[in-house]
Amino acid sequence: MQKLLQRTPLWVILGVIFWSCEETPVQSGLTSDHLMLADTLSISDISGFTYHIPPEFGAQNKLYLGTIDSFSCRFVLVQFANAASGYSALTWKKLMESDSIRIDSIFMQFPVQTDSTFLPPNVEAVNFSDVSDSIFNESKSNYMNFSETDYSRGISIGSGQFLLIPPDTGDTFLRWDFSQFATSFTDSLSSRTIGLNLVGDLNDSLRLMSRESSNPPSITVNFRTVDSQGNVLDTLARSFAVTKDVTIATPPPVSLKDQQYLSISSGRGFKAIVNLDLAVLDSLQGMILIDQAELSLPVADTTFNSEFAIQFVPVADTLTSTEYMEKENDDISVRGFFTSDAIISGGNLKVNLKTYLQTIRQNSYPNLGIKLYAKTNTNPFDVIHFSTTGNTHLRILYVQSK
Repeated sequence: MQKLLQRTPLWVILGVIFWSCEETPVQSGLTSDHLMLADTLSISDISGFTYHIPPEFGAQNKLYLGTIDSFSCRFVLVQFANAASGYSALTWKKLMESDSIRIDSIFMQFPVQTDSTFLPPNVEAVNFSDVSDSIFNESKSNYMNFSETDYSRGISIGSGQFLLIPPDTGDTFLRWDFSQFATSFTDSLSSRTIGLNLVGDLNDSLRLMSRESSNPPSITVNFRTVDSQGNVLDTLARSFAVTKDVTIATPPPVSLKDQQYLSISSGRGFKAIVNLDLAVLDSLQGMILIDQAELSLPVADTTFNSEFAIQFVPVADTLTSTEYMEKENDDISVRGFFTSDAIISGGNLKVNLKTYLQTIRQNSYPNLGIKLYAKTNTNPFDVIHFSTTGNTHLRILYVQSK
């Protein structure tokens, strides 16, 4: 049902637009040609499907080992920088080979997330320095392309030690004495990559802070600088940061529920495509300004205990499939310049599609669907399912020239 929109910001804006388009400006008042009408569309012809890719554990704020929520987290891979943080000239080669530097200690340490039930597991580290720099890719390495055989190429540097820093009252760290292994990082061809895995009971679990966290892993070198006579000039400490890291985890099997609903999970490898039938919107004549456009998808089933952040982005290519499918990689391209964050409220996923629909209305790009995926700050072990039936709708409030 239509009604006259009076004294609103949209009325003023559009009145100015139509005023400026007149060859002879209106001197006073508004004619009937300038009246704007507001109305609401409710579109329920919404469909979609889930597609499954290998799990995505790069760019997470934690690294995982052991059995967590039916996932088998077999390995952690980290690569360290070639130069000290904030001191680009201080490379591993200069540090280890300079006559003016005397090394006192070198420690590699990983901050550990703990709780009152934490029991330290046995964690072994291996050194991949003799392996090329392509040992792993933060965004592409997963259980399907990194195996036990790949991991066996590393050379063991022993088990780490769990420490409180400072003692008794501080945070928990997993630490290795790295002094005898640091020379392996001096070669320009070195991958400077370390792998971690649990030894013994694989039902144990461990959460380490990653490079994306506020307390990332590092290798700290304590040393003294000396003059040509061997006299100490200064005592210093420098840290080498992690440049990339990833967890290699095998997710639980795909369920029928995962296939039937729109399923979202970075760790399980679920993303979804939503298709909107916008024929009714396309049929509207004249100038249209969309004031609000909210897509609502009911939450069908969840297995998550933390805040779940989802992002929408328009699809760039025509898709041939409309049903659940499995893919070796995510090759569904998107128009990355437009993204929209979604919120879960009242049992529904809600997202503002105002800009997206207005751009389609202006024929800037076609309506090829929208990709839904979990943002990187979402727990990778969580999965959420949405329905495209029931109370699924796209509600559009718009203003139209009469």
